[in-house]
Amino acid sequence: MVKNYVKKRLVLLLAFILFLMVPLNELFPIPREIEYALKLNRINHYDEALNIIYKALEEDKIKPDITSAYTIGRILYRKAYLYREMADVCIKTNLGYYLQLQKREKIDIIKLFLGISHFYNGQYIEAAGILNQVIRNKKLDRDQLELAYVYLGASYYRNGEKSKAQDLWKRSVVESLLAKSTLGYIYAYLMVNPSIGEAMAKEAMNLAKTKMVSKYDIFRINHAYTLLALGNFSDAYEEIKGVDLNIPIFVYKPSPKKEIKFYDISIIDSYSKIIFGESIKNLEPIVTASSGELASFAAYYVAQMYVYLGDLNNGMKYVQKAQRLA
Repeated sequence: MVKNYVKKRLVLLLAFILFLMVPLNELFPIPREIEYALKLNRINHYDEALNIIYKALEEDKIKPDITSAYTIGRILYRKAYLYREMADVCIKTNLGYYLQLQKREKIDIIKLFLGISHFYNGQYIEAAGILNQVIRNKKLDRDQLELAYVYLGASYYRNGEKSKAQDLWKRSVVESLLAKSTLGYIYAYLMVNPSIGEAMAKEAMNLAKTKMVSKYDIFRINHAYTLLALGNFSDAYEEIKGVDLNIPIFVYKPSPKKEIKFYDISIIDSYSKIIFGESIKNLEPIVTASSGELASFAAYYVAQMYVYLGDLNNGMKYVQKAQRLA
């Protein structure tokens, strides 16, 4: 509770400081390409803005200096923040949807995804209760049942029952590639053991390339998140290039004219955090290699992103650097 309170206070403080910041072009003379990219950034055309900067760098129209690095980092920050908000809305929307749906459709796959939604909403006791029902009933197919074991273990882990979680995880990935990929992600998400998680997620991803082609991007994002947890921001970002976030992992058809699609609600949050990592990669060197207002602004952005990644120590470190540079 104390950690969450500190995190919320720090996020609010950093958000207020960033809100007060003066636009870059009011402080420094900047090239036309950067100015145009920043205008696109303000209207949420992030990919177009980034492409303009990357193309200008390739054609030597702008220099690879702190101004271009700051611009890229700032655009990536805004893109990641948008997906962060989308992830939060997605969790709340899915939770409400499954709560309503289970009243009409008495099937265990809905209970499975309701339990997963409770987990990502921080309701670990509720998640464990529902997922226990799913496992006891044993009415799901192999992929779904093993996924239930993964998230039941994760719920126990969050509730402090770590040995119970480990026992469940040993039974969760007997055959299912999806469960193995998800467990690798969970090992990184909960910081159980990101290195083991990366190995699991990578193995599942490599096998899925030929066996589960339609869902391959889910495996890519899970593996990329494990790289992020290990601090490998560059490879994590490369891994998610071109991924499709609109991929259902299961489709249930209660009738020929009706279908219910079930999505992995973690992937939007993962996508957001991986982009934050790439933004940090661009902004962090500015803080360490320069001084003045631009470095101070970069430090505040980096601080806030580390908080979003759950790294409060680095978050506080960069807040202090920003204050010294201001």
